[in-house]
Amino acid sequence: MGRSSGGGGAIKGAEADTEGYFDGVVVFEPAINPVANPKVRVQRGGMTYQSAGKSINDYFAMIAVYMPCAGRADPTWPGHANLVNGDNLCASLREKGLVTGNTVAEQARDATRILVQYGFDPESLWEFPTNGAADPLPSMHAIANAYLQTGVERVLCDMTVALTLDAQGQASKPSPTQLAQMWVTTGTYAPQLLYEKSVGGPVAFLRGVSPSTGRADYSLDAKLCMQALKAGSLQESAKYRAGELAAGNSGDLHGKPTIIMHGREDSRVPATLTSRMYLGLNSVVEGDNSRLHYYEVTNVAHVGGTPSRLIPQAYYAYHGLDWMWNHLKNGKPLPPSQVIRTTPRGTNVDGTVRDVALSNVPSPLQTPNAANAIAVSDGVVLIPD
Repeated sequence: MGRSSGGGGAIKGAEADTEGYFDGVVVFEPAINPVANPKVRVQRGGMTYQSAGKSINDYFAMIAVYMPCAGRADPTWPGHANLVNGDNLCASLREKGLVTGNTVAEQARDATRILVQYGFDPESLWEFPTNGAADPLPSMHAIANAYLQTGVERVLCDMTVALTLDAQGQASKPSPTQLAQMWVTTGTYAPQLLYEKSVGGPVAFLRGVSPSTGRADYSLDAKLCMQALKAGSLQESAKYRAGELAAGNSGDLHGKPTIIMHGREDSRVPATLTSRMYLGLNSVVEGDNSRLHYYEVTNVAHVGGTPSRLIPQAYYAYHGLDWMWNHLKNGKPLPPSQVIRTTPRGTNVDGTVRDVALSNVPSPLQTPNAANAIAVSDGVVLIPD
């Protein structure tokens, strides 16, 4: 069982398992990297998304480049005011011809349009300010180093790992103890990045001033450099693409019973480019031998958000384990792929968030109605609105 990157790792492990070590797999909002396949496409609400082998760094780049600007589109979105350099980013994107519009509002709306066309669901728009502020650039930096098989001490796109930063975003020399503990206490990604080429001197990337724009735009120049690693404009692009391909998911689960669940409000790991696309890829690779079941849950996001509007993702993650156990142990059939439509908790009269009731969190049905059934055939995935 795994979630996010852990979920992607669990799927990768299941694909590698040809000797039956895995009895079943349950993952939630997995960061899967489905390899490209011309037969695979996802359709939802009049939009069609073709398989293109998008990896985690591809959609992280879109978040890093566009989302702090897109988050300025609607002042009612939670966290809208926290994007202090969002207006600067919008102006820089407009200057580079990456968005259109003469005002910040117009530029932000165009950035939102670009993200939706790329594969982010409309239901996740209100989380753009929160997710945009939680910039994934440090994660991109670590993943790129993994693809390139280089050490974290390496300068990549004028960024280096910053061990400690003061209140002004300046790096300070760590003690030997801090250096030894940093990767243990901060997880697998860099705790912070220092943008070496920022105008005025090295500074934390969130405060970075891009040389090409002269604006504090969240180090846009460095982000565009990271995005170009795959495109082929840099010397190491071929090595980067090879590393990315090695990390890709083949879609072959070897007939293992598998449950993939994904929140429709996920603005960090978009379902279209990951779980939905993988469902299509698996149908091409395994065909009638597939035992993959995909449940898409409404009102569930990748991170925190507004509790009154969201259902805790852990509820379905743990119940997924129960469903799989009951299937493996007692032979109970797993329900077919479907949308699970939850009801937000809302608030009490005093403004506190209501507790989750069973009426908020329905289980998947053995016979879902047409409005909720997810269809997949030979790579084509049909997702109901």
